[in-house]
Amino acid sequence: MKIFLCCWRHQLFLNCIYSCSRLYRGIKNTLISPRSLLDELKQHYHTLASHQRMSRRLGLVLWPVSILAGLMFGHLLGSDEPLTVFVQQRSTLIELAVGAIVLVPVFFFLTKSMTKAIYEQDLAIIKKYIQELEGEG
Repeated sequence: MKIFLCCWRHQLFLNCIYSCSRLYRGIKNTLISPRSLLDELKQHYHTLASHQRMSRRLGLVLWPVSILAGLMFGHLLGSDEPLTVFVQQRSTLIELAVGAIVLVPVFFFLTKSMTKAIYEQDLAIIKKYIQELEGEG
């Protein structure tokens, strides 16, 4: 099991490195585009908006799961019980359920505020430029 986890982590790391290098190689350093500035700004606006939605959904799923997994792992390290005994206890299942019920709304609002703080200013600037360009045309 330990070898599988080690290989799995290395595979994930190598996959991230490969994806980043592929994205980096895909960056074009020419400024010539067949599309107009308005079309490019609209494309960037929609890309940022979709990335913002994806970040919200990902944060809504990842954060509560990672916190609950951390609580469970910490409890397992703190006690000498095996995983099967730990999961079969009714109090553990109640704690995890209450934790999930409490954490999902908290992380929903936290993720929403974080993505808004990160993306909203840039989206507003791009939207203003789009409106100016549409007003001229």
